[in-house]
Amino acid sequence: MGPTPVGPFLYASELKDGEPTGWRSMIKFTPELEEPPFYEMRQRLSARLAKRDLVRDPDTGHLEILNDVIRGQIMHGEESDLAPSLIVDGEEISWDERSKSLSVHVGTTANS
Repeated sequence: MGPTPVGPFLYASELKDGEPTGWRSMIKFTPELEEPPFYEMRQRLSARLAKRDLVRDPDTGHLEILNDVIRGQIMHGEESDLAPSLIVDGEEISWDERSKSLSVHVGTTANS
């Protein structure tokens, strides 16, 4: 693991109940030489928010995986203190629900 970065960063994070959760992004900049890169951060935010990893089927309510990759954050679950949940696309997903959505892909290989 390398050294901890030093210097000013422009930082953006999803919030849930006022707490940082989910997607995060940082851009380092040199304030003596440049303004904070707000435009670049807006571009990153727009690009990330345009990508969805999961979608809920409107008829069945089941989660469907849209891509080979699911990006999320592991959190303490609200349902149980024993099993963590996963925050994906701003939605909290239990491990049981995640397992059900992945079970249709058993035996397949993801593209790399």
